[in-house]
Amino acid sequence: MASSLAAPAPAQNRSATPYCFAVKDTLSVFARPANNAATGDRFAVGDIAYATTNLPTAVVQGGRSFIEVAIYGGNKAWVPQRSTVDGAPILVDLSTNQCSNPPAHAAGGRR
Repeated sequence: MASSLAAPAPAQNRSATPYCFAVKDTLSVFARPANNAATGDRFAVGDIAYATTNLPTAVVQGGRSFIEVAIYGGNKAWVPQRSTVDGAPILVDLSTNQCSNPPAHAAGGRR
């Protein structure tokens, strides 16, 4: 298992204002917005996931909504918004004030 992924990634910023989410359950990371594209990496409960853009880039694929996020090593990835088990939110929007340290290349992040 990989460690927590809350770290920088390259992406085009559409805003200087960060956008982030609290991770409420262990969250698989996907190489693309598809149920069969899990990478084996994960966000841990309590991590903050930073969107690559503000407003977040979202794609619905296979009936599931995915958000593009900044991760470690200068990469970006996709994470689902809701659990497949009970439909509960996995990502919960945080206020701009709670997104105080966006990584490089996340929306509002340092370059």
